[in-house]
Amino acid sequence: MNLHQKFTRLTALVLIGFLSMNTINAQATTVKPNITADEFTAKGESFGFDQGSTVPNLNFNDVNSKKFNLYEMLEKPTVIEIFSLNSETNAKNKKYLASFYRQYDINIISICTDQYPNEIRLKSKAWGSTWSNVMDDNKKIGGMSFAEMFHIPTARFIVIYPDKQVAMLAKSEKEIGKVAVALQQYFN
Repeated sequence: MNLHQKFTRLTALVLIGFLSMNTINAQATTVKPNITADEFTAKGESFGFDQGSTVPNLNFNDVNSKKFNLYEMLEKPTVIEIFSLNSETNAKNKKYLASFYRQYDINIISICTDQYPNEIRLKSKAWGSTWSNVMDDNKKIGGMSFAEMFHIPTARFIVIYPDKQVAMLAKSEKEIGKVAVALQQYFN
């Protein structure tokens, strides 16, 4: 191998190494969780998800790459559902949520604790879920899960009124009826 060939090969290796490092750095800086709190909200003292508390503003990126935030949705009552794909009551609960969605003028955000965005999309479509579905990937990328972040490990349904107050927090998948009661109280 002559000097020119050695120089060309060395230049190519350096260039490949440089591009690889930039790609790795770009990937590392663009990995962001699908659920984050506003910086202002994170510094707030009285935010939370207990009944009667003011909710923090959260930023979401759903499984279809749609970005939105909680406060924008609170022009009307909003239900946050936290679910797992392998739960036996999901299909039934999704039917109830779909009927609430049609009956009342509400927003629904479904947060899935599983890490399979394609499966979340497929099952959500099969369940008739036309609202936003978010994959809680915070734990996967080294953070706390949504439930851990806000100290609500057993919550399954959270109803939030437009005044940003938690109207109802149900801790079991079997408490879907509490969602209906909270919505009826708001609309009556």
